[in-house]
Amino acid sequence: MAPAHSPAQGQPGTDDPRQKRRSRVEKLPRLPEGSKIQKRALARPQQPVSSNSRYICVGAKCSFMSVVSRVRAQLDRSLKHTAPSTRGLNLNQRVDLLHRDGGTKGRDGQAVVLGAGRAVERVLAVAAWFEEQSDCVVEVRTKTVRVVDDVVLEGEEEGGGFEDESRVRKTPTPPTPTTTTMMTMLLSQSSVVLAALALALALAGPASASYAFYVGKDLTADGSVMVGGTGEEVSSHWLQLFPARDHAPNATITVGVTDKASIPGELFAIPQAAHTYRYLSMEYSDFEGFPAPLTNGGLNENGVTVRDVWAQNREELVAMTPTPQRGVQYSDLARIVMERARTAREGVEIIGDLMNLYGEATYGGNTHLVADRDEGWVVWEMAGGQKLWAAERLGTDDVRVLYPGYIEDFPTDFAASPDHMASDNIVSFAVEQGWWDPDGGGAPFNIFDAYGEKGDNLTARDGGFKFMSQAALEDATRAMAPLTEEKLMERVRDRRIADDEAGYGQVVSLKAGVDADLLRVWNAPATSVSSPFVPWWLGVGGVPPEFGEHRYLATGASASFLNPDYQLQEASVFAGRLFKRVLYYMCSAPDAYLPAVTRMLTGFENQSRSDVGWVETGARVLIENGEREAARSLLTYYSHSRAAKALDLGRTINDALDAHVKLTGQWRGPVGGEINDAGDGAETVNCLVGHDPDQPSWRQPAHPTKRRRTMRSKLVVQRSRG
Repeated sequence: MAPAHSPAQGQPGTDDPRQKRRSRVEKLPRLPEGSKIQKRALARPQQPVSSNSRYICVGAKCSFMSVVSRVRAQLDRSLKHTAPSTRGLNLNQRVDLLHRDGGTKGRDGQAVVLGAGRAVERVLAVAAWFEEQSDCVVEVRTKTVRVVDDVVLEGEEEGGGFEDESRVRKTPTPPTPTTTTMMTMLLSQSSVVLAALALALALAGPASASYAFYVGKDLTADGSVMVGGTGEEVSSHWLQLFPARDHAPNATITVGVTDKASIPGELFAIPQAAHTYRYLSMEYSDFEGFPAPLTNGGLNENGVTVRDVWAQNREELVAMTPTPQRGVQYSDLARIVMERARTAREGVEIIGDLMNLYGEATYGGNTHLVADRDEGWVVWEMAGGQKLWAAERLGTDDVRVLYPGYIEDFPTDFAASPDHMASDNIVSFAVEQGWWDPDGGGAPFNIFDAYGEKGDNLTARDGGFKFMSQAALEDATRAMAPLTEEKLMERVRDRRIADDEAGYGQVVSLKAGVDADLLRVWNAPATSVSSPFVPWWLGVGGVPPEFGEHRYLATGASASFLNPDYQLQEASVFAGRLFKRVLYYMCSAPDAYLPAVTRMLTGFENQSRSDVGWVETGARVLIENGEREAARSLLTYYSHSRAAKALDLGRTINDALDAHVKLTGQWRGPVGGEINDAGDGAETVNCLVGHDPDQPSWRQPAHPTKRRRTMRSKLVVQRSRG
């Protein structure tokens, strides 16, 4: 029997499947007037207990080769701990183990990479790169996650007293850009898993490396060329003096990178010069898997100074780099310039000749600033295995900040220009790849546009990489003209750029008529925002053990015991560690502590500057009277004395800050269980309240007041970037 009546279409109770789908959709209430949706950062997934399978987070603007390097490093760590141990087994048991399935190879290693949104493209690019490796297999997966948005009133500030509301949104499925991607790459005896889960806090930012300042002699108070900068590597740094040496006719040096580098390569030998010059440099033990010892540069006895600065190339060019790669790497180039160059121009020619002969072993692109008493040069060595390089001369009234390094407009007939040098293919290769069109409307050939890293808001000098762009730093430096060493030190230790990542500070003045022994470097043993500049001359007899190499933050230190040969040096106080402690105390409450610490540091430096005149006058008189060794003894005595006083100052500051923090109830222990930072792009300790020095302006913390309170309540702040 039929029902008395049928339900009308669209009314409740219908069997229409479309109506069932509609009935399951629960609409959210309208947003109140004057309010908006604010995306809330997703919580990071819990890191595995084992450090051998930690997640690697990738942001939309992460350095491509930095991600590759971290994946390789994670894989190496994972493989190291998966092979079964043969410790305690007798010979027969070890032979038996070899005959079992897998033998001593162990299980597959694993690394996991996380990214979201626009970062998916970057993860896919990394996956494509690993697909080209003979020991990798890539598997791609996708998934969606549910995330929470906040409803806030326009202009609402934290702590404004408004009650929070929340609504749930679901991340849509492909092909929308918020879809997340998971990739798995398997190696022949190991596996690499690249996973992209939805993370609102993408870890953006370039790889850490050093920066450099150049000031032409027309802009300085005494007519000298000035160079300053730092090295931004995790590794600790130490000061080392290398004497001049004569070498046998068949002597060679080893250059290149190993299979541990971010782009695996091989070491090889090239001829050594018959004579190498004396030089002073800051050394370190690790960057992107390159073999130690490494250097950013320094100053040689001819008054030639060199600084190495990162300068990432476009991904297409980096992907062309052959594996294993073979070439002279950035530290090799800096060291060879210091060993062989008599002028800045000759230093550039040396780099060019080495690039033309061997090419560069790269981590993604690099620049060098080379300067002498008359001029400076920027040299950009490109990734890709094509032996591409370009160099631009800096004028006497120029200010240049490399952070990262850059070269812009460049003449196509550079061979006829005294102010430019380059590889023969620098223009033709860009044309072949479609990166510059000589018939495309008259736009000049631009090195950065053709070969530089591409991405949202990335420009050669106006922003996209750091909180302070190169242009902003150049303008701030020029505004201080006429520059003095004191003013350039102020610029180098600017808290907007000097943080935990700034491994040391350095300032050099170069002018005519200075004896080789009297060439002077002002060097801060740790980030200069928390450590004093100490004067060192090329004529000193050596460096005190406290400023030499130690195991603190040295590669391999956590996996091995001390070589007895270094036991007394390691027993000494390490200046780098001492002034790192100053940084950590000071930046726990920078508004309160930074001004006082800065006054103490500059007061110490003022005392040194007041003494430098009579020290150099005395040494010069001794040299003129044939007493060079006595002059060197005087220089050594003064530098070592000031270094010892610097250590005393560091101890005093640490003791005072430690007492103040504890006696005033400001000590706070860590709230998490991970002592290391979250990886590339994660914020490190700094004194820039409310901002992150390593993020451009549009990626700064959303709630600076919150961060200010957090910094005042914690000793060390580590937080994810938004």
